[in-house]
Parts: sequence; C-alpha cells; structure tokens
Amino acid sequence: MFLELDDETEEWACCCSKRILLYYNELIKIQNELNNLSKPHSGYSDGWGVFVE
Repeated sequence: MFLELDDETEEWACCCSKRILLYYNELIKIQNELNNLSKPHSGYSDGWGVFVE
C-alpha cells in the first residue's frame, strides 16, 4: 500500500492490494467497500488492476 499527495492537483492517492482469486463479483464487492471507506473523506475508488506473477 502507498499513500501520496499529487503536487499538481493537491489530491491524495492511495494504492492497496489484496491477493484473491480473480472473480468479477469479488472485485466489485471490494471496490464498493473501498468506496464506502473513502466516501466520508470525499474519496472514491477509480478502478482496479491485476498483478500477474
């Protein structure tokens, strides 16, 4: 996980990861949880990606 402040936009960005099996419904569930956590701070989840080993 990392947290950084964008110097140009003055917006915070947080990147986190979780090891799971790749199921679309699970990804959407996690994205909704992140939205619920960040909403009180005017945040939102802007998508997801996949790390392949």
